Parts: sequence; C-alpha cells; structure tokens
Amino acid sequence: MKITQKSVRAFHCLVTSDEDFFAYFRKNITSLRGYFIILSGNVSDEIQEYLKNENVCFKNINGCEEKIFNINKKDLSLNQTLVENKSENLSSFKEKKVKIYDRSIRSGEDIINYGDLVINGRVNSGAKVKSDSSMIITDKIDGVVECGGEYIILREIGQGVVYFNLEILKLEPSKVLKLIYSEEEKLIVKELK
Repeated sequence: MKITQKSVRAFHCLVTSDEDFFAYFRKNITSLRGYFIILSGNVSDEIQEYLKNENVCFKNINGCEEKIFNINKKDLSLNQTLVENKSENLSSFKEKKVKIYDRSIRSGEDIINYGDLVINGRVNSGAKVKSDSSMIITDKIDGVVECGGEYIILREIGQGVVYFNLEILKLEPSKVLKLIYSEEEKLIVKELK
C-alpha cells in the first residue's frame, strides 16, 4: 500500500433548497469541476445524480460527526462566516490587521490570509490568493483569487478566476479600479475614479 498526502481544493455547500443549488451550480459548473464538493443540509437524490452526471467529485457529509479536514462538520459552514463578515462596517477596514504585499504575487505562490489583504501588483498565472476578509488588488489578475469579505477592489481580471463570497466574478476588461460588494444578495460593481 502507498499513501501520499495531498492538498484538496474543496467547497462546502450547505444546501437549503434544490432551486438555489441548481441556480448556483449550473451557472458555475465549469469552474467547480476542479474542486471537491462537500455537501450538507437538504441534499436530494436529484442533486447527487446531477453531480454524478457532471463528473463532479463530491461527498454528502450529513450524519457524519467525525472531523473532516481537522474541523468539525458543524464548523464547515462558509455561509455562516460570510454572513458574519457582511455585518461589519466598511469603516472597520482601518481597525483590522491588514497584510500588504507591495509586489506582484509570483506563479506557484499561495497566499492565505485571515484579515484584510492589499496586493499592490499583479496576481500572476499559477498564483493563489485567499482571504476570509476584504481585499484590494491594484493590477491584473491571472491567478486564482478567493475573497470572503465584505468587498473586493480590483482593476482587471485577465486569465484568472476571482471568487467573491463563493460567486465567480465576470467583469468587462477595464483599467479602472472597481469596488465590488453584495447588497440584498446582488453583486454591486462601482468604478472608482
């Protein structure tokens, strides 16, 4: 037997209804195929059949009280974290500990931050940046960016993928900084001048 340790890219999906699940997954299925999907909540047979037909690797963890990825199943709910983050004020940005990278993020570099994050440069192809809080990226994004905060400010998405509160951002090319935030479950994009 041979055992190797692997890093797994995963999304936890707390299913509240089939309608919400299918609306999100049909819109984002292409990007989600490379992830391991952890399901809990109201996981119907239709959802599981859909994921099988789409060749998406998934696991329904309902009834599992064991620890998964070193955290309890009850602690996996990203939705709860996102709701708590949204309740903070934008003015709290200055009060939080902010990590600043005054350079581009190189290919192969993984940045994981648990506070606000500022990157004064590019996110190159092959680089990954993740924060559970708000982000500012001042140059082109060709890597993978995951932002779980109240807002993200960015200039341009090139060949990269940007997840903002689990939604994949699709923006027209532009050289102007944009503020993106959620309001009543809608994404709002404002150009900053």
